[in-house]
Amino acid sequence: MTGETIEALEIREIRSSRILLVENLTCYHHVVQESQEGTVVIFAGGFPHRHLQKLLQKLSTFLEEPREQTICIQHWGDLDYGGIRIFEFIRRKLVLQLRPYLMDVATYEEFRVQGISFGKLYERKLSSLLEDGSFAEWHPLVEAILREGYRVEQESLLR
Repeated sequence: MTGETIEALEIREIRSSRILLVENLTCYHHVVQESQEGTVVIFAGGFPHRHLQKLLQKLSTFLEEPREQTICIQHWGDLDYGGIRIFEFIRRKLVLQLRPYLMDVATYEEFRVQGISFGKLYERKLSSLLEDGSFAEWHPLVEAILREGYRVEQESLLR
């Protein structure tokens, strides 16, 4: 959608029970091809650009309105520092209702063998999340990543 289209967009109804934001383009195409019934799939592409931010704000406003149907909105990103930061940016600034999808310790442990090792600088950045109470929900995942020494990119889950 263009910026003009998003500006003019008025969300009146969503006929799906789930909205899934996908960080990685390869994973986005995979999810779309799997055509998950009842799921709206949106390509996030990392930190959202201003037009996507506007769309997400409109979705968030729509989801705040009382309705009979419950709509779950989730984000699927990398199991690493960047993925966590992107998720929290979207949740804190745009979509308070956002929940993680496949961004947990169990998923990490299943796919860590396909992970990428990291150095001391990255370790320090990741460790800084443990010192920030606003990332408490992520502390178990961060601790697992630090303990194992590998970060897992989202597309690794497709293999």
